Amino acid sequence: MARLVAGVVAVLVGVGSWVPAVPARGDDGPVTVTGDNRRSVDIRVRDEGPGAAGRTEPRRPTATDAPEAWDACHERNSAYGTACLAAAGGVPSPAGDSPPTLALEARSRLTLPLPTPTLSPRVRFDDGTIGGLTGTPTWLWTDPAHWAPNGTPLLRSASAGQVSATVSAAPVRLVWHPGDGTTVLCRTPGTPLTDPHRGAAGSPDCGHTYRRTSAAQPHAHYRVTIGVTWAVTWSGSDGSSGTLAPLVVTSTFDYPVREGRAQLVSP
Repeated sequence: MARLVAGVVAVLVGVGSWVPAVPARGDDGPVTVTGDNRRSVDIRVRDEGPGAAGRTEPRRPTATDAPEAWDACHERNSAYGTACLAAAGGVPSPAGDSPPTLALEARSRLTLPLPTPTLSPRVRFDDGTIGGLTGTPTWLWTDPAHWAPNGTPLLRSASAGQVSATVSAAPVRLVWHPGDGTTVLCRTPGTPLTDPHRGAAGSPDCGHTYRRTSAAQPHAHYRVTIGVTWAVTWSGSDGSSGTLAPLVVTSTFDYPVREGRAQLVSP
């Protein structure tokens, strides 16, 4: 039996160095915003009349305003038809320049930020690519700027004469498809990994451990998708209020995963 030399250290095969966690870059294409807000590309810009002074800010959206059934419907039905809207609790029945109609228009004017997910740890391999390792807990987090409890919801208003409506949108859920056939549901923006020594314990609220490498995938990378669900509430100048169907913004990027093996070497 071979005798271990004093001072032996363990390294990861195929790994040159650990690299800082940086946000994963999504596709350069247009942001995918789902929901029934497709007319946002053809918006009538209304005159901000006297009704603007009577606006009341809607209550902050919560997860109950965006049922999880919406996520499954969103993934099954790319047409976002009535089935998806019904799964989300329905939408107002618009009539003329009513607050519900204006609420739908205000929601179509929302500009939701593209998710900027960060995965850690990230490892630089010998060929220069950066990715993760099998068996190593991967932490994921994104910008918490608009998440509860401290984030600020996005507000948008639309008015027509004396009538107006304001919508409030806030992210309430993050669905992560790591690319290996699994799905991770996170109800927070995730916890940043600020202390590398905590990495092995895994993220307390948004993490995943790859069990297989991405070697068999196209270009040897997993295709990762992050989808953030935004709940939307509204209030009208006449005191009416309600909930609109949620919106989903997605970001997709490549992430290589390789096998980590320990090797004994002399100091």
